[in-house]
Amino acid sequence: MFSAWLWRSALGLAIIALPAEAGATPNDLGVFGYHAPAECPNQAEFSAQVAARTSAWLSPSSPFSVAVAIERDTQGLLGRVTFARAEQRTVRDLRADGCTELVQALAFIVAVLIDPQAGTTPVPPPGEGRPPPVYPWPAVAPAPRSVAPAIWFVAGPEFAIQTDLAREVAIGERLFFGIGRGDRSLLMSSARLSLGRAATHMVSPRSGDPADFVLETTRVEGCLLRLSEGSFAFEPCPFVELGRLRATGGHPSGNVTHHQFWGSLGLVFRPTWTFSQRLVLGAGLGVELPLTPYRFAFTGEPELTRTPAVALEASLCLGLRFP
Repeated sequence: MFSAWLWRSALGLAIIALPAEAGATPNDLGVFGYHAPAECPNQAEFSAQVAARTSAWLSPSSPFSVAVAIERDTQGLLGRVTFARAEQRTVRDLRADGCTELVQALAFIVAVLIDPQAGTTPVPPPGEGRPPPVYPWPAVAPAPRSVAPAIWFVAGPEFAIQTDLAREVAIGERLFFGIGRGDRSLLMSSARLSLGRAATHMVSPRSGDPADFVLETTRVEGCLLRLSEGSFAFEPCPFVELGRLRATGGHPSGNVTHHQFWGSLGLVFRPTWTFSQRLVLGAGLGVELPLTPYRFAFTGEPELTRTPAVALEASLCLGLRFP
């Protein structure tokens, strides 16, 4: 039923989920850099010029970085202001013949970039009255707000060996669709819906007649908690399973098929490993309690099999996670 699709899905997931490159931008917010020739006003005097125009220079509402560079060239003095706040970066260049006038103009530009309502009233030139050194303080980061863990989805194939169908081990295959939240350790971490099919074959030791058993189910899991360490996680997940058991007995006079409602409760322990940022490789080891016992025997022969009181299963899955 699912076999060909499952194998193609597993191969496709491994090809699609290419490794993603992660990068980080250096954070210089709260930095004030100043470079100027020796005859120009120094860093403290420049800072006083900005502080005289806006109080946001010393007590900003949000972090920022400022870099001021004044260089001498053949045409006079060239001043450059580089201002960064959040994701925005602004660069302004000015030329002047005198350093004092250039510093005043650059200080005014910085004040306006920090605070559009900065004062336009002229202030004493740098050096007059020897203002005390003042430097901007980085804005105090607001207390982190409680953010709900991000929701993500995962889907893929799962293969299992299980003992709930008959005395012989059955091979099972499932398609699963899951939803989870966050990546850290937390309670009520994820849930999953699986559509499964398991089959096994037996032969009567007395008559040699074959018997085939097929179990088709829908399983709902709810994981109680997640314990995580980096890209590895572990979850215990209770589940409920409903479906149909079909038993077909072969006979020279014709096959006979019986259908039986199926229901079970269980618990699976599932470790997972997330790699390439999008692929989730998981294993499972579970115990299951069938709720609808079933007995099978050929006419005139002793019992061939019955559903066990307690069944075990082991599984392996590969899922594609998004976003």
